[in-house]
Amino acid sequence: MSLPRLHRFAVALCLTTALAAAHAKPAGTCSTDGPGGNQVFVTSPTGHYFTDLTRTVVNTGTVNKSVYIWFSVDAGVPAGAEVRLLFSVDGAAPQYRGPQNLANTTEYYQSRSALAKVSVPPGSHTITPFVFVSAGPGVTAVFDDRCLFVEI
Repeated sequence: MSLPRLHRFAVALCLTTALAAAHAKPAGTCSTDGPGGNQVFVTSPTGHYFTDLTRTVVNTGTVNKSVYIWFSVDAGVPAGAEVRLLFSVDGAAPQYRGPQNLANTTEYYQSRSALAKVSVPPGSHTITPFVFVSAGPGVTAVFDDRCLFVEI
């Protein structure tokens, strides 16, 4: 038995609305000003160095929630270097939250991405990815075209 046309439209509208409410749009930012337009150079003065790359704000409403963080970057990592990825919530000390090793030595730039899951309390929060460059003193890693999206 088929529903009348008006009822099919109403059912489709309700399902679409319910799905849209269940899958909120992610908050996010991308720094993609073209080649060389937004590069971050990270030189390791002592062999280890932290720096933040971008940040975004997300609001979890009135309850504790787990948020999913997608981060991607074009990375140039010189010989003997390693890059690890950490996240900070509201300016707290950066912590490993998902894959730790973002990149090892590469001959050319390569796109790297990672997914992390973080529990956050109610309210508005700033999420910041950090890279930890582990290399000899004076070694420089380059990061370009960074994207960060957080979905509740």
